[in-house]
Amino acid sequence: MLVNPINKNNIRNAHFFIGSLAYSISAIFAEIAIVSLNWFNTNEMRILAPTLEEFTHELVFTTSRSSGPGGQNVNKVNSKVTLRWDVSGSSISPEQKEIILKKLHTQITKDGILLLTAQDSRSQLENKEVVLIKLSQLLTKAFAQRKKRKPTKPGKAAKQVRLNQKKQHSEKKKWRQKPE
Repeated sequence: MLVNPINKNNIRNAHFFIGSLAYSISAIFAEIAIVSLNWFNTNEMRILAPTLEEFTHELVFTTSRSSGPGGQNVNKVNSKVTLRWDVSGSSISPEQKEIILKKLHTQITKDGILLLTAQDSRSQLENKEVVLIKLSQLLTKAFAQRKKRKPTKPGKAAKQVRLNQKKQHSEKKKWRQKPE
């Protein structure tokens, strides 16, 4: 329902009542402009990180004896957990594979297998949970968008301070020279 009569000159300020909310066309246009600017400013579409539920069946956990202190427990119990995930043969999208292989290349073998280990706890279950947390943190970090750097220039006051310091330094050096 239109409240203000639409005038050709006043079309941007027309208000609409939808339910109990009032919307102005100018506010809607402004929001559309912001969204479209943000969409056009990104050169590539944002790819979301895969969730653990998508590829949990692909994870292989192996246990072995942990190193470090722990007395006789270290020699008897396999508490160290190693996670193996074949990223190159995974069921995630090719774009996600590409990003993971590129950004996590230091933790991926030549065969495309991601290796993570945890041996902090004496409990195998806790170490397994720690490895899963490490994996999720790695994935969120790999898929996080970096902020674009805004190039800045020094202000007038900073330029003036620098020039004054240069002048003082050159005069100090002048006084050190032998007279001609």
